[in-house]
Amino acid sequence: MSVSDFFPKTRTTRIDPGPDWASVDAGPYAAGLMGRLMAQLHRWWAGSGLDLDRIDRLRAQADARDPLGRVAHPIAAGMLCLGLTWPISIFEFLAAPVLILAALRLWTTWRLYPPLLKQPVVVLGFVYVLWWTLGLAWSGDRVLGLDELESVRWFLVPLALWPVLRYRQVLLICFIVGVLVSNSAQLVQALAFRFGWEHLDFDAYPDRISAWMSPASGGSLLAAAFGLTLPAAFLGRGAQAWIMRSLSAIFLLAIVATGARGAWIASALLLFVAIFYAVWRSRRRVRLVIAAAALIVVMAPIVWLTLGGEISSRVREARHEITGALESHDYATSTGARINMLRWAGRALTAHPVIGVGTGGYRAWVVQHQRSQDINPEEQPIADHAHNTYAHIAATQGTIGLILAGMLIAAMLRSAWPEPDGAGALEAGIFFAIVGMLLAGGFDAVHINTQTMAMLATLTGLAPVRQPSVNRRL
Repeated sequence: MSVSDFFPKTRTTRIDPGPDWASVDAGPYAAGLMGRLMAQLHRWWAGSGLDLDRIDRLRAQADARDPLGRVAHPIAAGMLCLGLTWPISIFEFLAAPVLILAALRLWTTWRLYPPLLKQPVVVLGFVYVLWWTLGLAWSGDRVLGLDELESVRWFLVPLALWPVLRYRQVLLICFIVGVLVSNSAQLVQALAFRFGWEHLDFDAYPDRISAWMSPASGGSLLAAAFGLTLPAAFLGRGAQAWIMRSLSAIFLLAIVATGARGAWIASALLLFVAIFYAVWRSRRRVRLVIAAAALIVVMAPIVWLTLGGEISSRVREARHEITGALESHDYATSTGARINMLRWAGRALTAHPVIGVGTGGYRAWVVQHQRSQDINPEEQPIADHAHNTYAHIAATQGTIGLILAGMLIAAMLRSAWPEPDGAGALEAGIFFAIVGMLLAGGFDAVHINTQTMAMLATLTGLAPVRQPSVNRRL
């Protein structure tokens, strides 16, 4: 019995996900210098030019020359994936070995990297990080800017994972196991509130059951886990499908338990995106729509019976705070403050539309303008970021930053797009895990928070365009 028996997949070494863009006729771009340039960009974006046979040979040669690293490197990668939703101190400890080992193994693996460094997601990631770093030059708070830039180190994760991607399926399973451990801690916390167990409630509120994760970032992380399971849940067969359906239900309950309303909205949108994708891919569309509707009908009362009180509490609180913010200008509440921070982010972009207010400069700029307008900061509290990934990028990096971030996101999604023959495989869920994180980014600054940024980087590293992948029997 092997992992592959439960999570079967098609070898993707020779299959290009989606249309074969690299072979499409350049058509109107064919003539002249501009035509050749556009054709080159076309092929580059499609991920063509990877000599997969050569990459396989180089990886085998590197493993043969470094037998210790061949064993230690995938174990370290598994530790990283296992700890993505664990307490931050433990996660940082588990994440370090894979980065260190990747650096130490460069003497044998360096020939693997030139093809990867040419890929759109890597090139655009480097350009975005460069612009993000340059933002320190005009920031009003360089100390906070340097703190934000700590997230840049996670851009090294895709490079560290590149030599061990033959174990991608196992790494994804490590991630799922790690999430289940966090879910178990959430269950203990829920029982602690129910039975009054002291010191096991994580000093949280009864309607914010997120264990050691903060509710907002925890909801974002769990949205990624939820997305990872959806394609196999809808399109998988046999034991694989039922395992993924069970995991989807567990992760959805865990998201609701966090009380993170942004994650609730992101997960609902993600579910509909996954259903649309499954209906598009499936040949049994009517049956799939009926099954999806039945799943929703069954899950809704289960979620309500389990967490109805917590849901009602959070919804009432949100309604009261939104009404107060819009009608009474009460921005001292959680939701009111977020609404106000979005407004200030819009004002910062309007004042500095091209380059923004600089990396880390959001709060300093807002506080300065509050004082100039005689606004009491206690009545309009401002966090270090706008609590919205896209609003914060717009405010601090301007239109240029938004465009670069948009291009990077497009490259991430392009590289993770599921191949037609593997639409129901576990690895197809990487695309939806990334989508889940991006949707959650509308309610949380996922590019600044350590674990959410590490999650995005890890998912991206597990899904580079046209990456060969094989089943690895244990």
